Amino acid sequence: MELVLKHASKPAVHLQWDKEPGTLQGDQNLIDQIHAIADMALQEGYISHPIPCVDYPVTDPFHDEQELALIFAFLGYDCDQVSIPQIQSFSDNVTY
Repeated sequence: MELVLKHASKPAVHLQWDKEPGTLQGDQNLIDQIHAIADMALQEGYISHPIPCVDYPVTDPFHDEQELALIFAFLGYDCDQVSIPQIQSFSDNVTY
C-alpha cells in the first residue's frame, strides 16, 4: 500500500507499506525514525495519542494501521491512508 505522509513544515513523503510482513520501503532516514519510535512505544507498551493526556496501547505497529498512524502522528506526520484511532471514552485508554 502506498502511504503519503504529510508534514506541516516538510515535503510529503511516499512510503510503501506491506502489512503482511510489516515492512516499509522508501525514505530510509524516515523509516529509521519510525522504527526508533516504534521500538520505544513497544518498550513502554503505549504511545501518546494526539489528544492530550491519552496514551494508546501499542503491540504491533507494523501490522496494525492505527498503531502505525500513531507513530506517524508522534513524528508530526498525517497520512490519509491510515487513521489514528478515535477515542470514544477517555477512561478506555488513559494511562495514569
